[in-house]
Amino acid sequence: MSWPALPDGSAHRGGRSPLSGRYRSAGRAGVCVREGYGHEVSSRGRDVAELLAGGRTNREVAQALFLSCRTVQEHVSKILRKLKVVARREADL
Repeated sequence: MSWPALPDGSAHRGGRSPLSGRYRSAGRAGVCVREGYGHEVSSRGRDVAELLAGGRTNREVAQALFLSCRTVQEHVSKILRKLKVVARREADL
């Protein structure tokens, strides 16, 4: 299957849809929205949580997973929100 050209006239790499993966149409032409994980923690979030539960700091987790400290902070915030706790102590992280 070949995909139509992009607005700039170029073709998609490898003939794959730009919408593959966790994306869906939002109902408007040309607008797509990434589907979230809902109340589930993402696989990367689980990786972060496992390292935090092992006693690592945000900085150590960032280095181990090749992430920025800010990205780790975002993962922690999402994990805590999904577990409905306020502090890492409550979540045993």
